[in-house]
Amino acid sequence: MEAPEYQVHIVYTEPEFQRRTPGAPSEYSFTYFGIVARSREEAVELAVRDFWDTARCSRVGWRRCIERVTILE
Repeated sequence: MEAPEYQVHIVYTEPEFQRRTPGAPSEYSFTYFGIVARSREEAVELAVRDFWDTARCSRVGWRRCIERVTILE
């Protein structure tokens, strides 16, 4: 049986950047499409792992904080 695909929506903040930047959005978000996983929990785990990997590669010096993660139906 093939694993299902999920859409995982991550909402996050960048507190230091937002504090220093007038007019910055209060939250940012990103949706991962087509995450193949055996369960909703695994889909969330894969998306969050990719989120942090991408953050490390961005070379941005400020902190990112995940506020919430949801599976989109």
